[in-house]
Amino acid sequence: MILNIYKHVCDEHAELKVGDTVKLTAQIAGSDSGFVPDGLLLFESKTSTDYHEEMNAIVFEDWFQKILTLVEPNSVVVMDNASYHSRREERLPTTSWRKANIQNWLSEKGISYDDGMVKTELMCLVKLHKQNYLKYAVDEMAKAAGVTVLRLPPYHCELNPIELIWAYNSIVVENSKEISTKNISAITESYKFLDKFLQSKNYLAGSSLTVADLCCVATVSTATIITPISTEKYPNLSTWYRTCKNLPFYEETNGAGLNKLDALVELKLGRPRTKDFCE
Repeated sequence: MILNIYKHVCDEHAELKVGDTVKLTAQIAGSDSGFVPDGLLLFESKTSTDYHEEMNAIVFEDWFQKILTLVEPNSVVVMDNASYHSRREERLPTTSWRKANIQNWLSEKGISYDDGMVKTELMCLVKLHKQNYLKYAVDEMAKAAGVTVLRLPPYHCELNPIELIWAYNSIVVENSKEISTKNISAITESYKFLDKFLQSKNYLAGSSLTVADLCCVATVSTATIITPISTEKYPNLSTWYRTCKNLPFYEETNGAGLNKLDALVELKLGRPRTKDFCE
């Protein structure tokens, strides 16, 4: 991907000199096998402010439609809840809607209501049923292609594997010899959230292993390279992680890549990795 970005800059800006800068927006999808071939979206930013002005739902969905033709069937795509990931297929009633419009929406959906109901009561009906109509354009595109979208919990972007790439960026690219306290804090906050979430369950989604566990164990195992899991502070997370590590396919599918990253971090930091767990 870095080579593709470099080539783009050289092709489009032959006049650039050392010290000149070009602001680019890049979007890519990847897995434990690497980045998706031919899946790079790259364009030069024309704004000096928020990149969301240019990376919007239209741009993202056009790129995502291409990605769906490149990934393997039955793939699971993990994404956060960024606004451009979350365009809804239809608008749902809100308290700002006129009463008549709310009534029309309920009628279109075949939901019964009394003509004497006030707006607040109508919105209670909407709340009861709106989950059936809360559909995201991206999710429906994926479903049509035989792909599943797994969305991260709102406001927990630290659970996204890409966040760990930024954590390692200072080591691999900038040759730093230490992990920033900001990155360590973000990881421990994730541990705290997961430990609380697992307080009354053995797995993340239901009573048995699901794709949610397989997705998260890859992220958590990577995080342990920076910060080991304290069995005293996070007993539920520790138990879950050990369960996942004991799966018969864990070493083959996750262990090999983890060991490579472990070796790279050890080389860059000049010290051996800590253990997965600490007391």
